[in-house]
Amino acid sequence: MQISRFLTKTALAVHLAGGLVAAQNITYLPWPICANETATCAQANVTFAYYYGYPIYQYALAVQRTENPTANTLVHQRNVATAADTWLNKPNVDTLYSRAFLDVSASDLVINIPEIADRYWVWPFYDFYGNNIANLGILSSSPAGEYLVRFDSNNPGLHPSPDTRYQAYVNIPTPYGISATRILVDQNQTDVEAANRIQDELSITPVNRESSRIAPPLNLTMFTDSELVPGSKNTLEEGVLKLLAHLSPYNEPVVAADRGWVSATLQGAGVSNGAFVQPENTNLTAASAAANSSVVQELAIPGYLTSLGNKWVLPDATYLGNFKSAYVTRYLIASTGYLALTREQTVYPQYVPSAVSPVIPFDRALRITFTSRPVMKTFGFWSLTVYDFQAYLVPNDLDRYAVGDRSNFTMMDGSSFSDGGEGPFQVLIQPSNMPPPANWTNNWLPSPADGKGLQLNLRFYGGEDVMSNGVYLYPLVEAIDPITL
Repeated sequence: MQISRFLTKTALAVHLAGGLVAAQNITYLPWPICANETATCAQANVTFAYYYGYPIYQYALAVQRTENPTANTLVHQRNVATAADTWLNKPNVDTLYSRAFLDVSASDLVINIPEIADRYWVWPFYDFYGNNIANLGILSSSPAGEYLVRFDSNNPGLHPSPDTRYQAYVNIPTPYGISATRILVDQNQTDVEAANRIQDELSITPVNRESSRIAPPLNLTMFTDSELVPGSKNTLEEGVLKLLAHLSPYNEPVVAADRGWVSATLQGAGVSNGAFVQPENTNLTAASAAANSSVVQELAIPGYLTSLGNKWVLPDATYLGNFKSAYVTRYLIASTGYLALTREQTVYPQYVPSAVSPVIPFDRALRITFTSRPVMKTFGFWSLTVYDFQAYLVPNDLDRYAVGDRSNFTMMDGSSFSDGGEGPFQVLIQPSNMPPPANWTNNWLPSPADGKGLQLNLRFYGGEDVMSNGVYLYPLVEAIDPITL
């Protein structure tokens, strides 16, 4: 069962009844270790194994949607994303991606970064489960030069390098990982070509290391093996658990204290010795449904969501991006926004009309009124993007998928946003087959015309503190009748 289809407004209304408070001292739901030999215990273990292993399925999808993927090789997206791009759910259309499937099982990796001084950029590194372990980029003033990416299960993250050849060490806690560099571009071919030249100067070079191999080489063909992945021979649940069984022995939790109990729980779920054998009297469909219910419970934790006003909320930043032991949150984000960045890079507010749901049922229009420009750091940017109910971009005749700080829409006083006006402005979200009058065209963001709903994503890359501490007034979202000719 796909989580985005499960998280309906009704299912999540319970936590809003208690109100939203400032996030502090969040305690994530502990997983009760279940070691007795009952069917109830086995079912609980299978539930945990499913949501623990789900990010590997998203990794598999990224591989499947990459042409001729090779480990430790950068694959450059040369143009901004369109509705034809499906390698990543909820892609942004402000940046060019350069992705790589990382293998540090037998060698270290030297990455080279050129001088990038005129735009936002970030080179994030993720472990095999999608934890954002480290970021190099303009917001952290990362210098140009070479960095050494290494396997280190006990000291993950960015560390000073004692070797003068390298600007720093990037330690990844699993032998396999992924990176997805983002480089900001304006919506014109000249700037896209400038970003392409930057991409051409990025590089990854494996180098020998003294220690022995710690895992088999990363074999990307396994992610298209019908015996392993969800598809013609496996349900989603079966595929997730088979991939987990095949790969978890070499890719342990980032939190060292979790490794023992996670391993024991996976064994109790039938994930052992490289294979998945479903325990007797367990139900995999019930396991995925219970995993989704765990998301509802986690969202209901007091302080997990902070109110920003006008029905916008912000998830607790403590574990977002780098999830550590927050396995339920990791499952949620893998499904709805795989490869999220940590808060020092990006603020991800969510609009919740009456409850938390990634899908907004929608057969009318939405008018979104900003009272003022979002407040960004130098080189920061923002965008509002519309996706379909499956979290992919919406095809439309304008090839317009987002509006943001580089858009040329019209302010409410008639001036152009690109001229630097500071007053209020509005965005019209309306089905792609219902074009508005000409005076709304610049401010129109086409939405799906199939009636299955849409998802909104408001992103602030390099947002100032006021964008997350409740000082900035978030936009008012109103459902209205479509504005037509």
